[in-house]
Parts: sequence; C-alpha cells; structure tokens
Amino acid sequence: MATWKAAKNIIVVALSIGIMNFVSNEVEAKEVKQMNEAEKRSYSLGIRYGESIRDEFGQKLDQPSIIKGISEALAGKSYEIPNEEIDRYVLQLQQQMQADQEKEHLAK
Repeated sequence: MATWKAAKNIIVVALSIGIMNFVSNEVEAKEVKQMNEAEKRSYSLGIRYGESIRDEFGQKLDQPSIIKGISEALAGKSYEIPNEEIDRYVLQLQQQMQADQEKEHLAK
C-alpha cells in the first residue's frame, strides 16, 4: 500500500512537469499579462510542480515522454504500456531515487 502511495506521488509530480511545459508553451504564444485567472493559476501550479520535479529528478527523465503520458492520461486515452508495467517502472524509479539518496547520505 505504501508503495502505491509513493508511486502515486511520483505520477503526480511527473504529470505536473507535462502540465507545466504545456502551459509554458501556451504562455509563449501570449503575454503573461493577457492570461485569465484560471490560466494564471494553472501556470503557477505548473511552475511549482516543474521546479519540484527538476529539483528531485534533474535531467534523469525524458520530458517529451512525460508530456505524452500526461496528455494521454488527461485525455482518457489508452496507454501504450499496461498499468502493471507502468507501476513497475514507477517502482524502479523510486528505488533508484532511494539508492541515490543513500549514496549521497553515505558520502557526507
């Protein structure tokens, strides 16, 4: 159960990167001053989640794949890989993050 909760947290963070990038691209097309309140809230949320993902994962993730996964999830499309495999990859990512943190801790 704890693994699924942690997996859900990673998924939320990953989804946020895609949202941030999507909103960021939209903002480039129009000035920030022209955004309505809903757009500003969405953009702000995307920025914070994107910063969090950047700080947590650095360059370890493939941004286009994150964006694709977010888009498919939000659109309710079928996924290119089965849910069981998705869970396995998320778990592997968690384990790698934990191992990296342990190495960093031991280095101190």
